[in-house]
Amino acid sequence: TLSPKNSLIPSRHDDVEHLTRSPGQKRKTNMEFRVYPTYCYPHVWLTQDELKEECDLPSTEFHDMRIPSQKSNEIGALQVEVLQCMGLPKLDRSSESDAVVYLVCGSYAFSTDVIPSNKNPMWLRKTRRACVLPVTDGFARLYAGVFDDDPKDTKDDFAGRVVIDLARLRPGSLYDVLLPLRQSAHVFSRKPCGAIRLRFQLNWNERKALLSYLPKTVKFRNFKPRCDTTIACTDSKSFRNVAITVHGAHLPKKFTFTQFKAVMREVNFTRKSLMLVVRLTIKETRQWKIPAISCFVFVAWMHAVYRADFSLVLPYFIMFLLLHMIRLYAKYGIDGPSQRGFIPASIEEMFLAFVNGGEGRHQIKPLEMSVVQKDTQVAKQSKANETLNFHTHVISINTHTPWGKWLLRFFGLLERPEELSKMAPNERHLEFPFADGNYYPKFSVKEALVGDEEQKKNNINQTLALTNLTLNPEDDGGYNDDDSYEQDQFDQLIADENRRRYFAGIENIARLPLHGRNHDNQDGSTSELSTELMLSTTPSHDEYDDDGFIRKPRPPSNELPPYMRMPQQDLDAKPDPNSVETKITEDLAEIKDKMHELTLRLFDDRTHVVKHPDAQYFGASRKSKKNKDAFDELEKNLEVGVHSSSNLIISRVGSYLEPLIGATMPWLCLARTTFNIFTWRDPFLSLWVVVYGVIATVILFYFPWRMFFGIAGMLVVGPQNWVVSYFRERRGKTEKPYVASPDDGDDLFLGGDLPEDQPLFGSHPPVNQRYRGIDRNRIDPREVHHVVVPHTRLMYQRFYDWPPEARHAYVRERSFHSSRNGNDSRRKNSFGSASSSNHSSTGPARLEGMSPKRIKGTPKKLIKKELAPPLE
Repeated sequence: TLSPKNSLIPSRHDDVEHLTRSPGQKRKTNMEFRVYPTYCYPHVWLTQDELKEECDLPSTEFHDMRIPSQKSNEIGALQVEVLQCMGLPKLDRSSESDAVVYLVCGSYAFSTDVIPSNKNPMWLRKTRRACVLPVTDGFARLYAGVFDDDPKDTKDDFAGRVVIDLARLRPGSLYDVLLPLRQSAHVFSRKPCGAIRLRFQLNWNERKALLSYLPKTVKFRNFKPRCDTTIACTDSKSFRNVAITVHGAHLPKKFTFTQFKAVMREVNFTRKSLMLVVRLTIKETRQWKIPAISCFVFVAWMHAVYRADFSLVLPYFIMFLLLHMIRLYAKYGIDGPSQRGFIPASIEEMFLAFVNGGEGRHQIKPLEMSVVQKDTQVAKQSKANETLNFHTHVISINTHTPWGKWLLRFFGLLERPEELSKMAPNERHLEFPFADGNYYPKFSVKEALVGDEEQKKNNINQTLALTNLTLNPEDDGGYNDDDSYEQDQFDQLIADENRRRYFAGIENIARLPLHGRNHDNQDGSTSELSTELMLSTTPSHDEYDDDGFIRKPRPPSNELPPYMRMPQQDLDAKPDPNSVETKITEDLAEIKDKMHELTLRLFDDRTHVVKHPDAQYFGASRKSKKNKDAFDELEKNLEVGVHSSSNLIISRVGSYLEPLIGATMPWLCLARTTFNIFTWRDPFLSLWVVVYGVIATVILFYFPWRMFFGIAGMLVVGPQNWVVSYFRERRGKTEKPYVASPDDGDDLFLGGDLPEDQPLFGSHPPVNQRYRGIDRNRIDPREVHHVVVPHTRLMYQRFYDWPPEARHAYVRERSFHSSRNGNDSRRKNSFGSASSSNHSSTGPARLEGMSPKRIKGTPKKLIKKELAPPLE
């Protein structure tokens, strides 16, 4: 049943709010609460039911973040409303959290008002809670981060974040979902962080969204980190909050023992999972579990043997992978338990969108989804376990029905209904790649909420934190139990190694020959030659070697190209003054960089980039003190690099272990990407992979391999190379000297001033204050720094925040109105983007449902003024 007064969703969040109360605590129905922020609701007191009713109503104002000059780059827009948070942890010692939410999509960011001292904050319809974000690519993502607002000179506490891939949404559908928050993008933890309720709607050009996956330019060398999509921040608070919203608590280049342990566990888990997948695939093929695939393998094998042509192996292998992608499409890509009712676009819809899509022509049908009733028998059975799974609700879905399901079922690629009924409830609800839902169930809203019992434990941990003790092993902000235990083990290993080296050194000295040790001569004097041999640790560099040939001198390392700079292998040799590889930390950093180069830097995420050559830290130009290094101060603000920990021992160990983590992450991200492509986590990307696979198969079948390898052999090792080299030597031609270029280094200083079309973003306003915006004329371009937003076609995040739980969500079809005022002109707002005061497409601007009797101590004139539409 819909809530009264034209609410957009049904009232199905009562079963969530009661989980945040203490056992036996009753809901305060008649008690009135002060409404915040007071600049929107002065002298207003409402009950809980009235607060929920006001929260569910459409927002009065949508802050339009689009820029007129960037209209040609947009393919659509995303309307987002932040409605409420539930079960937030208590991050302040004296009061509840002062919640504020940051939204990031592409190069645009938005922050809400601050709701003070509330574990379950609500942003009512007149507050700053809604925005319109432009969408430039089909692979864009929406990031939402929840923080506890602290004073201006202190850092805000991080509660959690969620990530939503827009490619999994259906345009023209209004989603109202409740998602659990998690802090890290890489560390798996079921620590309760609260939940956030969002209401959003996507509208875009479906054909342009599909074509945005095709690269505009193809590079074969000089791959650089992706720093194109950034958020231009004007203060330290917004800079840090946006970076954490996008990258999570464990930022790139940030070291913690918890992250190190999580990465090592994920490596072993991924390695064993891949081996298990290969073994199961071979077993299913041999035993004809899926007759269609086994029959294809048999026919392809026999055909290759009959033709005696090894070149057929590659195209047949690609076809084998494509068959498995179709099988996994039937398992994960269409309606089924893994979707929870949130069905993404099907193959035929995407094909029609590519052929006939465009402005005003929508081929992807909107979605309508709601829980209509509860299966009482299953609910009674699950009540004993205090769980309420997907099978306890009957979901009503109205959208496109995928074609060809009978054909997939005929070839055995789609499970039958009786097989799905026997499936465990959590088997298909994946938490991360290769995870089994029975062992790693989906992180639910119920688990994410912080109740009173959990809050008492957190208060004890905060008290014990003063003595460097904690009861929470998930906390990695200091020197906790996990860190101390692992550091003790590390120190013990160092002590054992030093003791072994000490005794081994004494034994080796005793075994040296007579002329290799300092000894006394027969006359009692000390041999000078033996003393020199003992004190000298550097090998001699004579002009002649032992055989009398002239030794060719090696040029200084700084005059060699990077691929010819070899590290010194002699540990006793003095370091070359021209060499740049003198420290083990630099060697590890080089290994990390080479791992990213092998993966074409597709997963080389950076937290920030400094674009101005004379950059200064935030507010440095207004201080009389000497300016510090801006890049170092930004890393100190984010607590990354050498500033990862205030503990000197952990910081020192992190300088060695963090590059190892960075060298491992590209391969983990590659495994995640492969899994997500095969399981159709991004339907647009998976469709293009299938299309490219079909084209590659056809090309490989008719590819002239004999002619190709013949021409390649002539060019690579042909006799003409000997003739060319002979005449080069006769003419005295030598190789061109190597000249260092900026591409060789890893320089993040890009140079240049702030572009005019770049939107600026500042931190949220304090409690009960209206956002005043940013005056561009008062901003020093040297103090504007950019947070890098991962904006790539590949989906390599570890955890899946989508789809949400169906019992805490509602979807309905709704048209999207994004008309601009007048002749397509939009007034620039304080972000440097556009804002429309009349842009309230989801409902009327007048406040409805507010009862004047709930406004205490307010004259009638003020009541009427408050009920009038807001003015800018």
